[in-house]
Amino acid sequence: NAGNLYWFAAQVNGGDPDANAILTADIVVNRGDMSQSTANAKIWIQISEYAGVFDGNHKTISGLYAGNGGMFHTIQEFGVVKDLQVVCSSTSVAGIANTNYGSLQNVHYSGKVTGSTGVGGLVQMNYSLISGCSFSGTVSSSSNSGSTGGIAYYNYGTIVDCYNAGKIDSDSNRAGGIAAINDTKGKIINCYNAGTVSGTTYVGGIAGYNCGEVHYCYNTAAVSADYNVGGIVGYNENGLIYGSYNTGAVTAIYASAGGIAGINYGEINACYNTGTVLCLSFSYCYQSGGIAGSNSGRIINCFYRSGCATGDNGSIQNGVGSNSSTPKKDLPGECIGVSTEQFASGEVCWLLNSGTYDGETIWFQTIGTEEAPRLSGSVVYKNQTGGCSEETYTYAYSNTYTPAVTNHRYKAVVTAPTCTEAGYTTYTCACGHSYVADEVAALGHKYTESVTKQPTCTEKGEKTFACSCGDQYTEEIAATGHTEEVIPGKAATCTESGLTEGKHCSVCNEVLVAQE
Repeated sequence: NAGNLYWFAAQVNGGDPDANAILTADIVVNRGDMSQSTANAKIWIQISEYAGVFDGNHKTISGLYAGNGGMFHTIQEFGVVKDLQVVCSSTSVAGIANTNYGSLQNVHYSGKVTGSTGVGGLVQMNYSLISGCSFSGTVSSSSNSGSTGGIAYYNYGTIVDCYNAGKIDSDSNRAGGIAAINDTKGKIINCYNAGTVSGTTYVGGIAGYNCGEVHYCYNTAAVSADYNVGGIVGYNENGLIYGSYNTGAVTAIYASAGGIAGINYGEINACYNTGTVLCLSFSYCYQSGGIAGSNSGRIINCFYRSGCATGDNGSIQNGVGSNSSTPKKDLPGECIGVSTEQFASGEVCWLLNSGTYDGETIWFQTIGTEEAPRLSGSVVYKNQTGGCSEETYTYAYSNTYTPAVTNHRYKAVVTAPTCTEAGYTTYTCACGHSYVADEVAALGHKYTESVTKQPTCTEKGEKTFACSCGDQYTEEIAATGHTEEVIPGKAATCTESGLTEGKHCSVCNEVLVAQE
């Protein structure tokens, strides 16, 4: 009960900072909602230095009222506060701890936190770990030097898996849904803001001022300031904003409003914005940008909804704001304006992943259900659905991978077989792609025989064998030899000499045996 809780605080403050505690029941310190009225409320005695384990055991402390800080002043290096809900409460400077060197795990605060300087919904100064925590209610500062953050005013450690659903308001500079200031060693990872954030300058949905790292975060609420306001970070000084997005409205009364960062001197990588971005001052109406109001750093592979950034005069701005009446041109690979249809189709999701560190998949989207990428869910694939070349390929984005479909339109040219070479068909597309198929075996020679030189009795003849393809060869025909014919002899007479029997060839008439 409340009496036990006050007794425990006295034990720790009396010299036992390592004492452990576990809540066994919900505790009501003051009845009613302290964020609405603290009249006659019992004041909480802050636990000064704590190094033990305070286990909330998923119980609730209600009606906490502290005028000089949070429930704890300092959580030391090995101190742990976990599994605790503090609701209907009102504290100053911080809801849970002024300073954290230990860890807050699964701690949730609902109520009001006020102060005159740095104010944090859970912690004022974080040098270690805040994990799985949240804030709802209001965080406000009431001085010209006051800064406000939904989870922490100042972060030099790690804030992971946390969210803010409360209203964060600063009368001065630096206000953030998660942290007012994220310093050089500060990391804000996998966090989101769903509460309105407002201030004078350096105001962001996640961090007002960042020179550390912001990974996998998003903002869905309205963010506004006089100057230097961004959906994720107000002023990004040498910091990194990676894999984050904004869908909330971003408004600067005067200058430098950006969908991701108001002013960027660091790096913005693989981020997108679909929220409206507006500069209300006519004189500075061009200092609004879909990604950054002003940029002197690096912007890589970022996308914004075309037309989302405007000036009070109705001028449409590009990805980065400008100090002149001519909108600054988007650079390829830097800021890319896309349509709502490209966001809904899954194209932007795929493009964001194609430019991430080491090709990691950090963006997801259920196509047909979600209008833009998210940081968890279904993988998006780019499937080739048609076309026959790089210039004519068509694509569709889907949550299911399918093999590439190539729609070549081929013209067939038949090469007929010859006597010695096979025939085939060549298929050629207008894109230049071709292949050969349908082979037919060579026909072989078919010769026609003719006698091109007749043999004689003494000379050889010749046969020619010719194919229609032009190929030919010849063969000899043996000489026929003489055909002997006897020439009868002639007996001598009284007055004439006689002749002996002779021979000659009956074909060529050559004398073979002369008559004498």
